[in-house]
Amino acid sequence: MFKNHFTPHAPFSTPTVLIDSGVFAMSRNPVYLALVLSQFGLGFVLDMVWLLPSALILWITLYYLIVPDEEKILESLFKERYTHYKQHTRRWF
Repeated sequence: MFKNHFTPHAPFSTPTVLIDSGVFAMSRNPVYLALVLSQFGLGFVLDMVWLLPSALILWITLYYLIVPDEEKILESLFKERYTHYKQHTRRWF
C-alpha cells in the first residue's frame, strides 16, 4: 500500500502522502494494531503466557508514547486533511 502511494514506510522517515484508504480507512494505526493482536494471539496459541503481559506493555507504549508523537508530526505535515481524517477514523478499532 505504501509503495502504491509512493510514500516512505521506514521508521523515522517523513511521509509524503496521507494514506486514508484500505485498512487505514478503518483504523489510523492498523500496523500497530496487527502487531499487538498478533503478539496477544501467539501468547494463547503457543501457550506462552509471558507474551500476554508483553502485548499489554507494547500497547501501552504505543498508545502513550509512540502514537501521540506520530500524530503531532502528521498534523504538522498534513494540517486540515489529517485533522479531518483523525475526526472520522478511530485510532484503533
